[in-house]
Amino acid sequence: MKFLKKLATPLFLIGCLLLGFGISSLVKSWLGRATTPTPSHPDSIIVKRTAPPPTLRGITLAADMPTAADDAPAAFSKLRALGANWVAFSPEIHSLADIQSTDAGLRATALAAGAAQFHVCYLPRFSFHGQSTPTRHEILLAVARHAKARGYDMLALGYQTGEASPVDSFWRPALLAARREFPGQLVYVATDTLYPYVDWWDTVDFVAVAGPFTISLQPEPTPEQLRLGYQAQLDTIGSIGLRESKPVLLFDVAHPASPLAATEPASRLVKTPRPDLQQACIQAAVETIRGESWLRGVFLATWHLDSAAAKTDPSALNTDAKLLQIIADEWRAPQPVAALPAAALAPDAIR
Repeated sequence: MKFLKKLATPLFLIGCLLLGFGISSLVKSWLGRATTPTPSHPDSIIVKRTAPPPTLRGITLAADMPTAADDAPAAFSKLRALGANWVAFSPEIHSLADIQSTDAGLRATALAAGAAQFHVCYLPRFSFHGQSTPTRHEILLAVARHAKARGYDMLALGYQTGEASPVDSFWRPALLAARREFPGQLVYVATDTLYPYVDWWDTVDFVAVAGPFTISLQPEPTPEQLRLGYQAQLDTIGSIGLRESKPVLLFDVAHPASPLAATEPASRLVKTPRPDLQQACIQAAVETIRGESWLRGVFLATWHLDSAAAKTDPSALNTDAKLLQIIADEWRAPQPVAALPAAALAPDAIR
């Protein structure tokens, strides 16, 4: 008995040590799992690839459209081959006079779009620097009336207004006035940095956010890193759409053919062209947006009807046959499709 009493204290201490070691191991294991990076979305890319593409598959046309729009019918044939069903017109609007002055080229292009059975989104790019609130409201109201007169299917306001921050007292009455004038789908397009602060989504039909989106900080990102970068953007935007019970639209999904395609996609500085990185970023975009029930659609940018202008735009879509095939593979069918005839996706010549 004395012998057992002598062993009691050492055995107790050993038991405490073993228990402590076990608890420590469990904590380390839990912490290890908690700090291990995991994809922000449970779906694998295989699941994404078998999901249908978004309902709205749009292409934004560049603002530098030729007045006659002679190349429009051929361009719409190529866009249809991609699987696109919407186009967005993005004229630059600085004053009331610009609405009419930019309309000459748009009318011919709109006729060609209608003949090719495309829906049209009117996506004017505004510049409101130094203008009074009544003048800005007057311009927005005139734009809504113009969009109605032209029979456009969608009107997207708020795009590139140059404002430091969105203000409810300005946009709510402006959008409600536009709603009274325009019978089609009404959109407020927020920038990728300001959309969390918008609180007037109830006045429009969609939660709409414009890129271009930064999807990686790595100079040489892998395809998986690019997909995870896009998924992180989608998760945040989608949470707002679900909260507001509104479908989501993405505008200006664009990446230049440059080393900054993923890290600074808005930059137009291209010292060394990187079409391979542009292709990888666009592929990550069109792959990731599939299978999201709350995402109504996306507008890729930019397509130049004047193919000569594409030479100066590092984000141009219509000069790279491989890029066009990537888009077609994702948009034309739930599963990847066979390569299209070369003539259907031939890149535009740079004249």
